[in-house]
Amino acid sequence: MTRQMARPLIALASLMLAAACTTKPDVAADTIYTGGDIVTVNDAQPTGEALAVKDGKILAVGTRADLERSYQGPATKVVDLDGKTLVPGFVDGHSHFTDSLAAAGRANVSAPPVGPASNAT
Repeated sequence: MTRQMARPLIALASLMLAAACTTKPDVAADTIYTGGDIVTVNDAQPTGEALAVKDGKILAVGTRADLERSYQGPATKVVDLDGKTLVPGFVDGHSHFTDSLAAAGRANVSAPPVGPASNAT
């Protein structure tokens, strides 16, 4: 192969390598949250600037620039928290849901705004 033939091939290979090295994420997040305090409840990383989520699961917590570079795809929604704090979901493991069903059949003698009762005569 002559040098004249090799130059276009090298140029083409360089372009293909550059295209492959663009910052397209391997896994694009559905949503990236940023613009507020993000509390992780993780002693190793107690807070973050941004949080990436895919299929309801946290992909990563870090800086906005890092997460947008690593996880933002064309369909990723970026949510500005507008200074609000994002905290992990809390699940009430001790609720009385079944009691609310039993209460449905009872007379509501609660005062407003919960019920109609009043002490007016």
